[in-house]
Formats: sequence, structure tokens, C-alpha cells
Amino acid sequence: MDFFTLSQNRESCRNFDDSREVEREKLEKIIACVRLAPSACNAQPWFFTVVASPEKRKEVASAVQKMNMNLFTSKARAFIAISQDKAAGVAGKVASR
Repeated sequence: MDFFTLSQNRESCRNFDDSREVEREKLEKIIACVRLAPSACNAQPWFFTVVASPEKRKEVASAVQKMNMNLFTSKARAFIAISQDKAAGVAGKVASR
């Protein structure tokens, strides 16, 4: 399948089977794929945090359910939080070239 077809057929999952865990191997594969995304000057300033413990999942779900949105997250069995190191900014690197 080519990328265009893949992007046309993508779906956003909003219904989770809360009786099944997400295997660690699947989470690692997702992160491995996402790490291949291009970044300016190849800075790759991102960090990935897997949230899988029931207590922490509840905290994340609560945080993203503001304004009565994202209620489906209560059943999510894992989250991958993506954060960025602002100190790894590219502006200085680009300006100096």
C-alpha cells in the first residue's frame, strides 16, 4: 500500500476494548516508526513516554477530558505522550548557516 492510499484510509479509534492490554512490542514498534519522522536540522527534539499503569492512565485521561471532550480516553489501555526539549531548538542552528 502506498502512503497516499494509507493516508486516505486512516481512521481515528474512539472505541477501546478495556479488557485487553496493549503489548509492549506494539508500543515499541509505534515509537520506532514515529522516530523516523523528519525534523528540522535532524534535531529530533522529542521524547516519548509510555503511560500504561492504571493509576497514571486515569490521570492522563482526566487531564485530556477538559470541556467534556475526549471521554473515550477513559478506556484507553495506554498513552504515548510526546514531549519536546525546547533547548534543542533549531532557530540558532538555522540562523548560523
